[in-house]
Amino acid sequence: MPVIKTIRANGWRQGAIAQRSGNLIIERACGVDFGGDGIWIVVTQDCDIVHDSLENEPYVEVLYARLLENEPDGNFVYARNPRRLHIAIKDNGAERFCECKSSQRFLVAKELLANVPPAEEVMIPHDEIEVLRNWLAARYKRSAFPDEFMNRLGKATKRIRKLLSKSHHALSGIYVALNTKEELDGTREYELAIYGAYLAGYAQDAAKVAEAESVVNDLAIAINDCDGICVVDHLTRPEDKISLDDLRYLERWEFDYLSFKDGGVDDIAPQV
Repeated sequence: MPVIKTIRANGWRQGAIAQRSGNLIIERACGVDFGGDGIWIVVTQDCDIVHDSLENEPYVEVLYARLLENEPDGNFVYARNPRRLHIAIKDNGAERFCECKSSQRFLVAKELLANVPPAEEVMIPHDEIEVLRNWLAARYKRSAFPDEFMNRLGKATKRIRKLLSKSHHALSGIYVALNTKEELDGTREYELAIYGAYLAGYAQDAAKVAEAESVVNDLAIAINDCDGICVVDHLTRPEDKISLDDLRYLERWEFDYLSFKDGGVDDIAPQV
């Protein structure tokens, strides 16, 4: 059977996980050694996976993920961090969590998918695949804020990271509007509005809404304590109440390069 027909018959799609028996084959193709542990996720878009021409689409992109023993870190959920992501998977019906790193993405020959089928017992839920897609895309569409603004924000880094680490069920994203992208001198303040977003399905859960509101309120207090930054407004909304018009002036916020200013964590501070 031709390669593409075999790939289609195998049922490969974006977000599918390779059978564990194929882990060592994929590792050899990538030139890495993870000891056959963890999982391998195909992240190439569906249409490109099954594209008829191997000449035009000779490769697929795969992502290695390490299985976690504990709950996810709130700093790394919902694509908050552009270099590290924690997502949920279903492993024989049980929920587990895994960690993906942007440095562990590889291109392999598409023919490999004809020889290694996707797993049936391990899968990524649809909503987590959407998070994975957003995380991959965020590498190329992140917002940039003035260096002076980020420097002023630096003193709040520990507080922000602590807040986010505890909020992995509360907020799906934080969006901000900044009054200017200029590098201001010490006589002028940056003015910031903060929007906290939570999943629309949480709107009827008073406890989850209260948790999200608490995180955003504490975040606003932490940032407002920074010299030269004034939080002029902060609010919390379900995702379905943030409109396209809102997104014309709101930007998804990342704390991308603050992590090392106070000792930091191993990778990069949270994308929010």
